[in-house]
Amino acid sequence: MKIALICNTYIRNYGSILQSLASYKVLQDLGNEVKVINYKDYPTSKAKKKIFWYVKLPLILNPKTLIAKIKKVILSKSNPDFLKIRRNREMSMDSFVVKHFEFTAACDSIEEAKKEILKMDTVVVGSDQLWGPVDILRDYHTLSFLPESFKKVSYATSFGVAKLPEYVSAQASSFLRRFQYISVREDSGADIVEQLIGKRPSVVADPTLLLNGEQWSNLLGNERKVDEKYIFAFFLGDNKEHREFVKRVKAITGLQIVSMQHVDEYIEADENFADFNINDASPAEFVNLIKHAEFIFTDSFHASIFSIQFHKLFFTFDRYKKTSSNSRNGRIASLFSHLDLNERHLLGNENIDKLLIKKINYNLVDNILAEWRKNSIDYIKKALK
Repeated sequence: MKIALICNTYIRNYGSILQSLASYKVLQDLGNEVKVINYKDYPTSKAKKKIFWYVKLPLILNPKTLIAKIKKVILSKSNPDFLKIRRNREMSMDSFVVKHFEFTAACDSIEEAKKEILKMDTVVVGSDQLWGPVDILRDYHTLSFLPESFKKVSYATSFGVAKLPEYVSAQASSFLRRFQYISVREDSGADIVEQLIGKRPSVVADPTLLLNGEQWSNLLGNERKVDEKYIFAFFLGDNKEHREFVKRVKAITGLQIVSMQHVDEYIEADENFADFNINDASPAEFVNLIKHAEFIFTDSFHASIFSIQFHKLFFTFDRYKKTSSNSRNGRIASLFSHLDLNERHLLGNENIDKLLIKKINYNLVDNILAEWRKNSIDYIKKALK
């Protein structure tokens, strides 16, 4: 079968690229010809107006949020290393993407993307937060521009929020009904779909879980970036307390802290935090930094997943406050619930000595994961049959 894959290879984010690669490889391994649609989802004028009205204007009118954003812009502009760090990291990611994916011809509009998709037998919308409120307004990952009869499949697609805002609910209900097969990544996503169209979709494993640790090593190599033993701290959020917790672990263990600065945006707390910063890591090097670490501390969903894949002692904080309307905490809670790993979810007030000796029953985790992986791949086979 010829499959058009829609995923976020153009988002320079480790999780986005690695889950795109996993989707791509699994579809290929099932005997299909797979091409990634080479389109960067440029919003139309109509979409831009909606995004401004429903998303940007409320932020502008919120003084606290506006001041915080202005402060971050000023700090990032005044930091001489920030742009260099981001540029070097993006270059490493660009090289990785070119090496591992086959793309369609470049598309400059949804109409051009539509032509490329219709050359194939079916289209698969991949994982990641492709159905977030803003993405629904942009109206590309919704596939509403394709004929109703053309086969549309979603795999582990995420809304990124626990509840959709009212301003996109009707649009979401409409496009979801046009998919022949729907699966989501989180239980909260299944709740959203069920509320909107009256049918509960499959909750499947994140694509990165469909390949086991050995398969990832075969695909990405096994290069060790740091010779001595170390703690790997990978934080996307700007919570200073999480970094202070890792420093206390360093004081107890004597291990050096290896990290990356300003992964998602400029974070002041990243300055003077780690002993070593590896800021230009490719996605393969990111995975191997996890694989060879003694301990991993993170607020990242995919850093948690790769820690599980390589049977590491890892600990995950919530990136967002529980009251945040932008919270993405649900995907980690859902993952840990499925794999019986709730004890790896940290609050930050735990006893470190007891924490570091608490082992993980990876035999149990692997058994759960093997069944989940099989059911998820069975869903793909059924959807593509």
